[in-house]
Amino acid sequence: MTGRSPGGEYFDPDLVIPLVVEMHQLEHQSWDAAFADGVDGNPATLRLRRMAHLLVRLGEYHEHGVIVLPTPFIRQLGKSLHLIADEIEWEP
Repeated sequence: MTGRSPGGEYFDPDLVIPLVVEMHQLEHQSWDAAFADGVDGNPATLRLRRMAHLLVRLGEYHEHGVIVLPTPFIRQLGKSLHLIADEIEWEP
């Protein structure tokens, strides 16, 4: 969900949301250049922007409906957000 670093490794390999291929490709295409795959920048900021972007897009797509996400995804999202907060807190 949070993409790859400039070095090509996944930021959060355990944070996976089931998307059909078309939606996955559209998500990447709609990423702003400031947080596209491979862009240099603060990894914590990139990860937060990508998480936020996907959640906003899901909300826009399902404007007045209900979104059901797998429990493992919700749990991992919480863990990832916690880890990002730890990284930000300990930055020099």
